[in-house]
Amino acid sequence: MKTIDRVTQAFNDFKKWDTYQVVFGLMDKRKITLREIVAIAEKAGIKPTVIRSRRRYFLQLKDTHKYILKNTCNHI
Repeated sequence: MKTIDRVTQAFNDFKKWDTYQVVFGLMDKRKITLREIVAIAEKAGIKPTVIRSRRRYFLQLKDTHKYILKNTCNHI
């Protein structure tokens, strides 16, 4: 299945955090751009500001997770 088809399907079968995990995971793998995700999400009725906000949130979670792992692993 093509990346764009996977993202489209994820938004059509929208399950909030599962959908964002799939689409941003593909973005992190450089399979799709934020601009493409926004365009697909708009067709599914999700505003661009929501997608950008969720992306920022996912990046914050990723950074927090790295920070916790780094500081926890140093004490083991």
